[in-house]
Amino acid sequence: MMKLLISLTSPYARSARLAVAALELETQVDMQTVNHRGFDDALLSQNPLGKVPTLTLEDGTVLFDSRVVVDYLYAFQGKSEYLFRGADRFQGQTNMALATGLMDCTIAAAVEKRNHEDACQNVQWIERQEGKVMRALAYLEQTPLSSDFAPLPSADQIFMASALGYLDFMIGDSWKAGHPVLAKWLQDFAKSVPAFELTVPQL
Repeated sequence: MMKLLISLTSPYARSARLAVAALELETQVDMQTVNHRGFDDALLSQNPLGKVPTLTLEDGTVLFDSRVVVDYLYAFQGKSEYLFRGADRFQGQTNMALATGLMDCTIAAAVEKRNHEDACQNVQWIERQEGKVMRALAYLEQTPLSSDFAPLPSADQIFMASALGYLDFMIGDSWKAGHPVLAKWLQDFAKSVPAFELTVPQL
């Protein structure tokens, strides 16, 4: 059995968890929760960067970076043709990069706020990250991803849903008012992919 090290908070790990569910791999992937913010020996022994998700194959090979893990899971299940359904491979990879960058910026702003008192926060840094988030949302509002989620969502759809779901988790749904097309896309994804509601981030 493969072993997938995850955090219940991480949007990157959520992408892998959604892929496992969409591909019906629950009986072949043992998901284990680890502390990726501390010195978790189970994680560090497999991934020197201490990041999630980290996937260990049955032969002991270790894969990390959420995009690599999800790509492997689709290939393992013989579903690579659905990896970027509705977009060519390069556009699909660009969509995934945008989703990952959206996660990165949301986390970067949150970490700065969490780790420093208001008077000590780098306001320019926070504004820069939040500006990237808003520009990404505006871009996606004008160029939304496909809403065809059957028979299973594509990898770029999974990553985008994880990124937007993480925004919900961190700042609530205030972003949706100015981005109705994107908000509807996420609502449709949640209705079509039951695992989305089952993988809501937890502290």
